[in-house]
Amino acid sequence: MQSPRLHKHWHFSIAQYGSCRLSGGTPRQPVSYLAPVSADWSSAMLHLNTSIGKSLASELSRLIAGPAVVFLEYDQAAWGYCLFEGGTLLDQFWNNPKMFETLPQECAGNVAVMSRVFGVSVASIAPYLRHPKDSCAKAFDDDKFTLADHWVRVDFMRRIGLTYPNPGQVDGARFVKIEELRR
Repeated sequence: MQSPRLHKHWHFSIAQYGSCRLSGGTPRQPVSYLAPVSADWSSAMLHLNTSIGKSLASELSRLIAGPAVVFLEYDQAAWGYCLFEGGTLLDQFWNNPKMFETLPQECAGNVAVMSRVFGVSVASIAPYLRHPKDSCAKAFDDDKFTLADHWVRVDFMRRIGLTYPNPGQVDGARFVKIEELRR
């Protein structure tokens, strides 16, 4: 199997998709999934409950001198992202700031920044970056998920040119174990 190509841009998702047996017959364990998701972007789907998403995206954006974004999901009730460039946090968003005891303006998302980094129109992503009150509303009619559903991040990713990296369905992808070292 060919190794995933390192792209200039990276995005990370933290999701629950189980565990797998790594080569050598090791017991089932949480793993991450690396995959190319477009001509210029690579993806790392980190295992559920990992705490390294933000720091990994920050450091990788510094090393590659390009953007890295981490998509976050919390308790299947909220979604968000953090966008880094050059190791610096450029933008962050949570659709339900009350879950994190955060002021809405601190995690409102910046449509202009996302538009610039991803080369998409403001109008194509602005409806996602709000704190929804109506659980039945969709950003666009052709979206699969409502704004209150944490899976709407997949619709948002599609609008910014990224595909959700379904494990086992992407050529050149692989499962890897990433260990978090505790100090």
